[in-house]
Amino acid sequence: MRGWGINIAGLCELCQAADESLEHLFFDCYFSKEVWGGVLQHMEVNRSVMQWDLEVQWCSVKSRSTKAADTRRSIAFAETVYALWLQRNAKIFKNKTDSVDCIIRRILFIVACRYE
Repeated sequence: MRGWGINIAGLCELCQAADESLEHLFFDCYFSKEVWGGVLQHMEVNRSVMQWDLEVQWCSVKSRSTKAADTRRSIAFAETVYALWLQRNAKIFKNKTDSVDCIIRRILFIVACRYE
């Protein structure tokens, strides 16, 4: 955001512990890692969260698969990134943050609805 000339504080709004960057916001932030961990666990993916480029590559491979589990995982990736972005904006503009469990449940609900 600062790179686009938008005046923001610079710290990650979700953790207030590091400068905000794409990599930090979506994958290094402890808040985001908790969300990813919960989503991956429910999607039966037994691995930790990777860096942005590796996650995108993983999702790209899964999105080409015809397996039901891979399709759900691709949807979950997009929904998790979007949910984290919404949480960031809710914190900035409304000073509101949902719990990690609430975010995970919302993501899983949307994945289930979009898959059917």
